[in-house]
Amino acid sequence: MKWSDNADKAIKKVIKSAKENAVNIYAYDKAVYISNNDNSTYETAKVSVYDMYGRQIYFNQMQLENVTRIPVSVSNSYLIVKVVSGNKTYNEKVFIK
Repeated sequence: MKWSDNADKAIKKVIKSAKENAVNIYAYDKAVYISNNDNSTYETAKVSVYDMYGRQIYFNQMQLENVTRIPVSVSNSYLIVKVVSGNKTYNEKVFIK
């Protein structure tokens, strides 16, 4: 098996995982983004952001759009983002530059 075969399998696995998750969480340019991949469902979600000490630095109950942007006032830090929508919970660790 060649390296490219392994890379292809890994990419396909990531794409499959992204399609299965209704919510993707990522960071870019001092903001946390929550993308709702299930465009037919705009459920109300509880969004919490925590620093690495466990302190809650953001909380809001909001309607998830295609992409929701949450500005944060930290830099060079990891944050834990928790999204609770319906009976599903999504957690992601993101880095803010």
